[in-house]
Amino acid sequence: MKRWRWLVGSGLPMVAMTDTIATNIAVDPNFIDSSKATILIVDDTPENLDLMISLLRDVYTVKVAKSGAKALALAASDSIPDLILLDIMMPEMDGYEVCRRLKANPSTKDIPIIFLTAKTAIEDEEKGLKVGAVDYITKPISPPIVLARVETHLKLKARADFLRDKAEFLEREMARRSRQVSSIHKVSVLTSGGSTVLVVDDTPENLELMSGLLKDSYTVKVAKSGAKALGIVALDPQPDLILLDVMMPEMDGYEVCRRLKANPSTKDIPVIFLTANAGAEHEMKGLELGAVDYIAKPISPPIVLARVETHLKLKTSADFLRDKAEFLEQEAIWTQLAMEVGQVVFWQVDLTDESITYLGNPSEIENSSLPDKQGSVNVASPLGPIRMGLSERLSVLDPQEAIRINELIHQAAKTGEPFEFVYRILNDGDECVERWIASRAKPILSVSGGPVSIIMGASMDITDLRRAQEDAKSAREEARQAHAARKELLARMTQDSRKFL
Repeated sequence: MKRWRWLVGSGLPMVAMTDTIATNIAVDPNFIDSSKATILIVDDTPENLDLMISLLRDVYTVKVAKSGAKALALAASDSIPDLILLDIMMPEMDGYEVCRRLKANPSTKDIPIIFLTAKTAIEDEEKGLKVGAVDYITKPISPPIVLARVETHLKLKARADFLRDKAEFLEREMARRSRQVSSIHKVSVLTSGGSTVLVVDDTPENLELMSGLLKDSYTVKVAKSGAKALGIVALDPQPDLILLDVMMPEMDGYEVCRRLKANPSTKDIPVIFLTANAGAEHEMKGLELGAVDYIAKPISPPIVLARVETHLKLKTSADFLRDKAEFLEQEAIWTQLAMEVGQVVFWQVDLTDESITYLGNPSEIENSSLPDKQGSVNVASPLGPIRMGLSERLSVLDPQEAIRINELIHQAAKTGEPFEFVYRILNDGDECVERWIASRAKPILSVSGGPVSIIMGASMDITDLRRAQEDAKSAREEARQAHAARKELLARMTQDSRKFL
């Protein structure tokens, strides 16, 4: 039997996983160490390869390919790159065709591709985004902008990979336990059609222009100020993407973006700056604040439409993966509780005499079943059920915790709704060691229609995992400090690059 590890978040059990992949699933994607990411640079000009290698090698693992065919071979190898910087004008096979083939291959379709090219025409950029690239940078390059855009798209990919791996693991685990997840398997990623775009600009002419451009494909909302924009995103339904001007009175676009990314409920909304501030330092600032893209005015309508569509697809995919993972998490948690031998203890509270009876764990219960109607579970533990007063059991808890749980139980008896809780035991009989317990309970409806008197529940000791959570918290703090150090390095490189430029 596999040894299982349970992780908890916000005081509640969140997901079970095997030791071999627990670390991968538990990592916060915001703290993924981008220094370990692999960048594949594809260009047939040695001077360009040398320039990009010198720019990236201190931060990333760099691979190079001098032709499209070589790039396809490297991308399909066991060591798949995390991002590809792709030239367009190459002999035999141009960058557009390389991109098409990568996106047509299931094993490489999720690699983000940034075109890095001397082709500056609007139709070239539009074509690049339509074949599946996530970004398009023209030569001669600005080193800080290249670094910032690479980092932005690596973060987006890291989050998508995190959610995809998490969802795939949970789906496999549910299938192993013969759970019915057909509804999940039938769901396909939605297209960007029907999405809502919020346009934020203090100039009425710009709002009218953007509304006219987007209204045939999307639901468009407008805001004439940063404060109005923040008010709109605080309401349901939230916009799926925000086009944000920078130069606005009272609160500029940078501050709006900063506040959006600081709010947990809005931080995942993609923000594209749409502004007359065209300097490299302005774009750098926007990307560092969390924007996914930066478009300078005057705009090219086809480019704006292509970039909006690209980032809406990225968001739709991430939202689907997140929702799928959360659904499977909830199903897997309590399937595991009910089936994993030796992990769970069943119990029953009888409110007619304020007693609690411990029925044992699945390894001790033969032919156990939880009733749908009022009545005791027809089980027998080898040691027999353990029965005690509810107040006696609650006495081992912190007094405030005891009051809270007692209120939860009696409130559930009134509402008939299932409930979950986590509590801490400071001492338990002769034991004086702190322990953490996660529980889930369900009131059993009375056949006669009278008041609920039976609460059925299952509990599990999560002490070791609570400690593991604290260890993970420390590890995340170390990763955060490393991330801050990388940002400081990027800032220094920006200053150096100004001299270079």
